[in-house]
Amino acid sequence: MIKNYLLTALRQFTQKKIFTLLNVIGLSTGLAVFVMIMMYVDFEFSFDKYHADKERIFRIYKEDRGNSYMGSNRYIVTPAPLGPTLKSEYPEVEFSARINDGSNALMKANGQSFVEKNVHSVDPDIFKIFSLKFIYGDAETALSDPNSLVVTETIANKYFGRTDVVGEVINYRESLDFTVSAVIEDMPLNSHFRMHMMFPFSTYISQPSRSRWADKWNNNNYYTYFKLVEGADHKELEAKLPLMREKFAGDSISQEGGPKTKYIVQPMTEAYLFTTGNFDIEPGSSGRLLYVFSTIAFLILLIACINYMNMATAMSVSRAKEVGIRKTIGAGKSSLIVQFIGESVLISLLALGLAIVWVLLALPAYNSFLDRELTFNILQNPTLIALLGGSTLVVALLSGAYPALALASFQPVAVLKGDFAKSGKGVFLRNVLVIAQFAISGTLILCTIVVKEQLSFIHDKDMGYDRELIVDVLMRDRELRKNWDVVRNELMTLSSVVNVTKASSLPNNINSQSGINWIGKPEDMRLGLYNSMVDEHYIDVFALELKEGRNLTADDRLDEKGAFILNEAAVAQIGWENPLEESILWNSDTIRVVGILKDFHQHSLHLPIHPLGIYTGGKSWGGQHMAIKIAGGDIEETLFKIEEVITKHSPSYPFEYHFFDDVFERAYRAEAKVSQIINVFSVLTVVIACLGLYGLALFLVQQKIKEVGIRKVLGASIPRIVILLNRNFTTLIVVSFVAASALSYFIMDYWLSNFAYHVEINPLSFILTLLVMLVIGWATVGYQTVRAASTNPVEVLKDE
Repeated sequence: MIKNYLLTALRQFTQKKIFTLLNVIGLSTGLAVFVMIMMYVDFEFSFDKYHADKERIFRIYKEDRGNSYMGSNRYIVTPAPLGPTLKSEYPEVEFSARINDGSNALMKANGQSFVEKNVHSVDPDIFKIFSLKFIYGDAETALSDPNSLVVTETIANKYFGRTDVVGEVINYRESLDFTVSAVIEDMPLNSHFRMHMMFPFSTYISQPSRSRWADKWNNNNYYTYFKLVEGADHKELEAKLPLMREKFAGDSISQEGGPKTKYIVQPMTEAYLFTTGNFDIEPGSSGRLLYVFSTIAFLILLIACINYMNMATAMSVSRAKEVGIRKTIGAGKSSLIVQFIGESVLISLLALGLAIVWVLLALPAYNSFLDRELTFNILQNPTLIALLGGSTLVVALLSGAYPALALASFQPVAVLKGDFAKSGKGVFLRNVLVIAQFAISGTLILCTIVVKEQLSFIHDKDMGYDRELIVDVLMRDRELRKNWDVVRNELMTLSSVVNVTKASSLPNNINSQSGINWIGKPEDMRLGLYNSMVDEHYIDVFALELKEGRNLTADDRLDEKGAFILNEAAVAQIGWENPLEESILWNSDTIRVVGILKDFHQHSLHLPIHPLGIYTGGKSWGGQHMAIKIAGGDIEETLFKIEEVITKHSPSYPFEYHFFDDVFERAYRAEAKVSQIINVFSVLTVVIACLGLYGLALFLVQQKIKEVGIRKVLGASIPRIVILLNRNFTTLIVVSFVAASALSYFIMDYWLSNFAYHVEINPLSFILTLLVMLVIGWATVGYQTVRAASTNPVEVLKDE
């Protein structure tokens, strides 16, 4: 029996080569896209799950009532005494460890200098919390010495060209010499943060500039991780933390509104995807976005299944005699269902084989685009096996079940007449499926258009500052900052350098915020002022607009107290009528306001314009950024000359620079990535939908070929016949467009609400989408309809 089923299926495939090919290509494309998206989703959800005791590992972040920063009152950083207090006060906390953000540290060894981004000071318990694999050295003693250093194998090879480096010396920030005590394997890529070098937290906190914060609960600069004992409930521990704050930090739980600071205990496996807060140890991702991608993956797979269902139900006419004869000679309903499901399984298996080829071909480019290292190793990945097998089975059943049940349920007489294909039931099903396909495609097209409009709006919007031809040089070296005037004068001698300034922040990311006071300030009013220390050239380099008063001057730098320039938003919130006659109480000093800046966007367009102040740093201050305005022309030569000047005064540090417009664009990298992803998804859904539409059009045109011949004999013109044949498809596309419009408007309105400044959804976008859908639909069926309309009626009617 199985042999007969296979022979029948193969006979159908060879007789209907075009339909078989369209089905295999459509299903394989849908399967490949589904598998690739789900590989990425699976990887993103796997973050931090490699730790042996992952279900017992947590971290703490805090929420500060009434203290909003960058649009959020959630802060991932915590005070230094929190970790030790957790371990000493609560028996359910087995181990605790503090970690500091050790980015951008100058490290020297073996005659080489590097600026490392992942040098962290940690408590020794970190090795009892995280599952880190030691190659050399021992976890128990790795950080027992104050000057010990644990490095990864990548760092060992980078500095010494080998991994057996225990005993080697590496200098830290030109101040401490550390001896390598252990070498560990690199932390996996699916870690929400990765450490490359680790030294004792006690060494870090004992330095003179930091020791005064070791027992302070109001200084939040560190990350706190801990492991609970078996069976402990982290929510029960969280409920106890307000009393701890009251006992050690004086934050009363009885005050109105509850304690000012609330500690949240978070499973570490949720840190990467489900935390949105300030000062995270490394940027995370969005779990919500992964759910969106997963939904799109299933929709693409659904479109591919719909193609099969459409063509299978449409082809019911050609299977009518087969079904009727089988039933007449005694074939049962179950055997017919097995036959048609079996054909669907065979098609799905063929599609699976082709999908694997698509995945293997696309994977290198896919990894490059995602900046990931996904692997497609079926034999060593049970998840991948389950994904491939499960999705193929679902496709086979979903695609073949309804056509099989529908055909097998018809009575022999009805089936022999082909009534299913012609019945309202069969036509209605195909119409619904076509509408569903193009509604999904239209939704993605509309979303693509709106996202592109928003990105264009961001790119073209006047942010209130100039960002062209400005080179940002990072001044990590104290000597470079100390010799600022000499360095600037040398740079200004270069003919291609227009101006040079220094500042603690670039104008697109002024993230330092402090509360300010002034004479007459209401007691119940709190104003957080975003601020940046700058010099007198800052306004000119970035072409900021001074609305009132004067710019900062060199004389202001000579003044111990300096001077302040506020933006319009700050003046408006303070309520001053004559701001140039006022002063700010800043760091126990009274500093005069000398100018008012026109508002500019000191953050991304996700946030509104906040109160802002720029001020001089007094007689001596550093500044992290050197911004160099350059002329056009030979930019490479200009950069070479700038590097010569910088390295002359800072030979120990590598020359690091970025163009300010690149820095600006990086702030919207996530949105740009989403736009690219939606573009790809849109194209794929349209391609898959068009494959099905093409097959359906081919079949329906064949069914109407005699009607076309009769109409031509009666005098109908080719354009008239083409319009007639396209009318049904056009109606379906218009209906699907209406559904797509409602869905995409809801989605995009929600997405745009994440921006304080955004485009309005343009009605022209909907018109453009309708035109695109119509053009795609007409182009897909056009060849078949024109060909049918051009057929000689004699050829199609000669047998009648």
